Parts: sequence; structure tokens; C-alpha cells
Amino acid sequence: MKNIYYRFALFLFIVQCSPYKKAESQLNKGDYAQAFETSINVYTKNYSQDKKERQLILLQNAYLNANKKEEEELKILKSNLIPDYKRIYLVTKSLSNRYEKIRPLLPLYNNGKELKFPTKDLQQALALAKENYLNSYYNKGVSLLERNNKASARDAYEYFQEIKEVDANYRDISFKLKEAYNQGLNIILVGVKNNSGTYLPSDLPHTLLYNINNYNKNFWTLFTLDFNEPHDEEVVININGAFVNYGNERIFTHNYEKDIIDGWEYLKDSRGFNIKDADGNYIKVDRYVKLQAQVTEVIKQIDAVINATFQLYNSFTGNLINTYPVTSRSEFKSAYGILNGNREALDIYALELINAPRIPYPNDRQMLTDCGIDLRNQLINFLNSL
Repeated sequence: MKNIYYRFALFLFIVQCSPYKKAESQLNKGDYAQAFETSINVYTKNYSQDKKERQLILLQNAYLNANKKEEEELKILKSNLIPDYKRIYLVTKSLSNRYEKIRPLLPLYNNGKELKFPTKDLQQALALAKENYLNSYYNKGVSLLERNNKASARDAYEYFQEIKEVDANYRDISFKLKEAYNQGLNIILVGVKNNSGTYLPSDLPHTLLYNINNYNKNFWTLFTLDFNEPHDEEVVININGAFVNYGNERIFTHNYEKDIIDGWEYLKDSRGFNIKDADGNYIKVDRYVKLQAQVTEVIKQIDAVINATFQLYNSFTGNLINTYPVTSRSEFKSAYGILNGNREALDIYALELINAPRIPYPNDRQMLTDCGIDLRNQLINFLNSL
């Protein structure tokens, strides 16, 4: 019973997904353009002649209705006092594309009778619609640029970008895009001040700021390190404190014991006599010896801390916009073991410990540089939040 149900469901699915049923459904919903695309697809792909003939009436109905709908829309669009040039272009392009798709297939016959598929040459109309559309967007973009403010420049960029997507070689569109982008940019100067009273590694600013724009996720923001470059805002990284804390070495003692087989001996009873088995042979058993060892674990640890604030200023007024306190840490930790006794008594952890290298303490410069790497990551997150 289940198999019959699944087969019937599969049959319905195949029927509903057939080009004829799909186009018929689209046509009934008034989606004439899509019904045409579905039907014309039958003629451009390797479908059987029977399927092509069956699709003909749907193709004609979809074609005529889609054209009629778009031609009526074009009349209304062109009669408006303020023409929507973009919509006029898109509708004209849709009509022209449909004419060009059907033209190579003509004439088409149904039962020996030629079906009507009237076509027009819209190339000149399309070129005019495209020019009106792009020219209107170009003028809007130029007008916005003349306002000389960032918000308008960014809107202008959107107009110019749309023009480039339609025609990458239109006028000086690449230059206008660059002009709008530069005018819309928010340029932020980033600098470092050491207020800690502590000597910091000379390359710490480089660690913090190197290639900072590579991590910039804001399209309209550019970071600069050049104080002479005009900028809109300034981020100051104030290093308020820098410390390297050397902890005392911690020492722990671990004792290990393990029984191992060391030959054999005869099994004895409580009186000390050897015991025999059922065959009269003396019973042998493993002889164990106890191994002992002591491992002295030495743990070395240092941590470094940099306390800082990220401060955002308006470069024109000098006003503080935002302050964000941060703490950066780096840690060095090393452990090794000193063996006293038999190493065969040790477990895996103890063996690793006594085989571990004795790493010397890093110097203060290295610890603070590692701190700077963590501080850089926090700075990148802060800059991307602006």
C-alpha cells in the first residue's frame, strides 16, 4: 500500500514539474514573462517534438500577454511628468529580449496553421532608454557630489556603481566612482602614546599598527598613520601601564612506586614449605620487586600586562567622542622535572616531565611584545566597531 502511495506522489510531482504544467500555472497567475521563459526553454533544449508542439499555444499566449502588459506599462511610464528612466529601460530591455528570443524560431505552426508572434526592432529605443537611464543617474550622482558632504558622496557612489554595472565604459564613470569614494571616506588617524612611565619595546607601535587597513571591514573607513594627512577623526592608543610579573618558582614533589616481575620463586605455604601441584611438581610463581622514584616538579611562570585606553576624537573640534579601556596579557609557563630514583617506576606524565626541556625565562621586551600582539587584536575589533 505504501509503495502505491509513493508511486502516485512521484507521478504527481513529475506532472507538476513538467514544462507544460509549470508554464500553465504561471500563465494562470498572470506571470506571463516567466511563462514565456518556461515555454521558450522547451525550444532551446533537447525536448521531443511532441512536447514542443504541446507547448506552442502556451508559448503564444505567454508571449502576447507579456508583451501587451509591458507595452501598456511603457505608455504609462512615458506619460508621467517625472519619468522613471530606470524602469523604462528595464521594461524596454525585457521586451527587446523577448523579441530577440522568439525571432530565430519563426515561423511556428500549429496543425499546419502559422501562429502569430509579432516582433519589433527595439534596438534604437533600447539605446535611447539606456542613455536616458544612465544619464539621469550620472546627473544625480554629480549633483550629490556638489553638496560636498560624506553622506551625499556615498549616495552618489551608489548611483555611479549602478551605472558601471550596466556599462563599465560609460563616460568617465571610473573616475567618478573614485571621486565619490574619496569624498565619502572617513579617514581616521591612529597613533600611540606611552603614558606608563615604563620603557616599552621600540617596535611596539609597529606591532600594533602594521598593515592595519588589511583588517578594516568598513568600506567607508580608511586608517592612516601619517599625522600630516588630512583626517576626520583620531584614535589615540594610550598605554597607561605596563608590567612584567615574575612569579616565584613553584616546586612540587611526587613519589612513585611500581611492582615489577623480577624472576620467579616457588610457592610456599604458611609454614614456609614449597607447594606441589596435582602432578607432584613444585609450583612456580612470579617474584615481584618494588621500584621507587621521586620527581621534583619545577614550574616557572611570568605574566605581562599592558593597561591601555582607546580614545576616539573628532579631529575638527578636538572633542572626545569615545573611550574604551582595555587590558592585554601574555603569559609564559614552563615546567620540567628532576628525577631521583628508578625511572621505570614513573607514569607517562612523570616521564614527559623529566624529558621536558628547561626553557629559560623570556626577557621583558619579549613579554611586552607578546602583549602587544593581543592588544593589536583588541584594537582591530575596536576600529571595526567605529
